[in-house]
Amino acid sequence: MAAVPGVALVDDFESGVPNAMGGSQGRFHAGACKIETLRDTTFFHGSGRGTSLRVRADKQENGYCGVWMQFFEAKAAKRRFFDAKPYAYLSFWIRGQVGGERFLVKMSDRSWVEKEDSLELGEIRKFLPDGVSRNWQEVLIPLSDAASLDISNLGGLTLLFHSTGATTIYIDDVCFKTDAEVKLNPNAPENAERQIARHAAPRTMWLWKLSEFLDNDIARENLFDLCATEGIEQLWVQVSYKTDPLSTSASQPNGKAAPAHVELRHEDKLRTFLAAAHKTRLQVHALDGDPEYSVRAKHSIPLGVVEAIIAFNQASAPDQRFDGIHFDNEPHALLGWGDRTRRERMLKEFLDLHVECQRRVRTQSGLSFGVDIPFWWHHPDPQTGRPVGEVSFNGKKKPASWHCVDLLDNVGIMNYRDNADGADGMVVHGQDILRYADEAKGARVFMGVETSLSAPTDTWYVVGLPRKRFETAIRSTAREFGDLCRYEGFRVRRLDDGENVHVGLEVPVAPNGEEIVRFQRAIKTISDKFGAAGQNLPASSIGHLRAAAETAVRVDPELGNFRNRDLPNTGRAEIPAFQATSEMLPKITFGDDNYDRFLEQVGAAEKSFRSYKKFGGMAVHSYESFQLLTRRPAVASR
Repeated sequence: MAAVPGVALVDDFESGVPNAMGGSQGRFHAGACKIETLRDTTFFHGSGRGTSLRVRADKQENGYCGVWMQFFEAKAAKRRFFDAKPYAYLSFWIRGQVGGERFLVKMSDRSWVEKEDSLELGEIRKFLPDGVSRNWQEVLIPLSDAASLDISNLGGLTLLFHSTGATTIYIDDVCFKTDAEVKLNPNAPENAERQIARHAAPRTMWLWKLSEFLDNDIARENLFDLCATEGIEQLWVQVSYKTDPLSTSASQPNGKAAPAHVELRHEDKLRTFLAAAHKTRLQVHALDGDPEYSVRAKHSIPLGVVEAIIAFNQASAPDQRFDGIHFDNEPHALLGWGDRTRRERMLKEFLDLHVECQRRVRTQSGLSFGVDIPFWWHHPDPQTGRPVGEVSFNGKKKPASWHCVDLLDNVGIMNYRDNADGADGMVVHGQDILRYADEAKGARVFMGVETSLSAPTDTWYVVGLPRKRFETAIRSTAREFGDLCRYEGFRVRRLDDGENVHVGLEVPVAPNGEEIVRFQRAIKTISDKFGAAGQNLPASSIGHLRAAAETAVRVDPELGNFRNRDLPNTGRAEIPAFQATSEMLPKITFGDDNYDRFLEQVGAAEKSFRSYKKFGGMAVHSYESFQLLTRRPAVASR
């Protein structure tokens, strides 16, 4: 929106994130309360076309919920708060879904922001005596009402829902004004809609269990019908293969891994499936992945898969060929990720592998090539302040995600959030990499959303080591463990409490006798390598380490149910250990939502992302859970 004399715009919700002051907006909740925000084009203040912020809150007896927006750039190295001395009012426009909606208005300055709280200014009826209605009304908050705040360093606005029950409101045109009569002129013809070219972007979907569609015509037709209904024009489907174990350790003269001998299974059935998919205008990319493939010692297998796909295509008719290859190798799942020095080596090897795969694809076939990466590799590491996934590659130091955009055909971003808007929403987490891709003229970027649900899992951790001792161990006596995500068939877990690192194994569900023996043997080895007892630390240190682990579990929203449970050790003292339960956060997945909410939130993110030229579309993970979501009934709107 064009500048207006006497007005300082905070957010008109037209231009994405951040707002006009560089700040974010987000939501908070506790207990059984729920809240969500969405940029809504159905209701907005002004004429023509526009967008407002829809807020839906469900306040329960026990708990709280609300929304906030910042008046400063949170990511700046030095925060610059808003100097509101030239202004007399904070203004925003509001309408309710039914009228009579109630909430508290709060504001913060620098000191309140540092306390992660805000000052209550009053209930909404203080500023709208007749209350919220179904018509747009302006809320004018005199800054004189916030006299106890430092007006020269304002931090943000908070709306706290305090009345039990469901509430839906729409907010628009938040700004500071020098005078009550100054008009913002919302949605004037010259700025009613951003003049940005929007690029059509069909959707993609992961499919991990292809076998049932190779033999079952009905299942295959159901898959294709779902794709047609949901606008899905591309599938990433996992391929099945067998590997000659004697070929996995071969190397080339330059010391790099040579492709293993890999044979695709069910080749004739694959050709039938691909021909049928292509008749429906679906593109199909061969999918595979394992975190351990990221490290050089295992590169031969994914390189062999690439060669097998190329050979398969060369032996197949044009309509029976794969259109691309896609890998989901996630190095952050390896135990060594917790050691920053080793992490950079892992990322370099991750890039080495995929650049070589890309080279082979480009020189030997007409395929495209891409990988999956998380949205957070460019976020700052709390220990160093540098990007978590920063790595030097080809003489340039930058996040590995940026290197992937520079060097590959496409990337799939695991942008797993169930809300489009807000400081922890899909738009915020996706826009930096899309902006970089546009500037670099790099890879096409697909934004992934999760629809599956994972059952809670128990992990048995050994009481661990101070960070320096853990890093020493994983670089020396236990270095072979750094490149593993599984040990003896059990998933390896790492708990970092900020000062210490505790290593454990996921506990198998209903194990048989052989699994119990194998698990006990494996966890004893973990203790020898990474446990406080295995390193002969004194009892006082072990007590401190155990207490730190318990605190970390209690504050981590993905962990809970901490239990001290030492490990039996035949003929010797028990091994200090504990168990904790990990759960998938609701904000990560649409698996606990209904289909209408999925469409609404994904559609809102899609609308924002379409302003980027390199946006390839949304990618749904995955068919197995998504087809169940599409059948889930909607709930009544609030």
